[in-house]
Amino acid sequence: MSKTYVTTFQLDMPTAATLAYFQRMSHLRAGSAPAKQMHCTDGVRLREWITYLRALPDRGDQMKKPGDVALLTVELFYPAGVFYVSFYDRHLKTTDTSFYAESPLAERQLYDSLVEALGGVNRKNQRPAP
Repeated sequence: MSKTYVTTFQLDMPTAATLAYFQRMSHLRAGSAPAKQMHCTDGVRLREWITYLRALPDRGDQMKKPGDVALLTVELFYPAGVFYVSFYDRHLKTTDTSFYAESPLAERQLYDSLVEALGGVNRKNQRPAP
């Protein structure tokens, strides 16, 4: 099944989501398994994530080219297909492929909630704990 990057953050409630955390973007490109992964069908958690996404502007105000940084992908499952969003080193890529110059509260809350679902964070670097 093909995946499509979201075109808006004004999303309906998905039936499920899959989170995948890679310590480096290059690990995904190389076909490596994620360092952490989980599938979620919990309606409460899914609603929380969608609520955070809906609070975010669709467009960022800064273009940047991330290096080989940590990558967290969130696949959202709908009857019409699979859509996804990506965090590059804790920063959400917006629908127009830019980033926020100042990280909105909802972006930070969403990232923290996703990382918690993956089993918590390593407080030293705020990334999913091994």
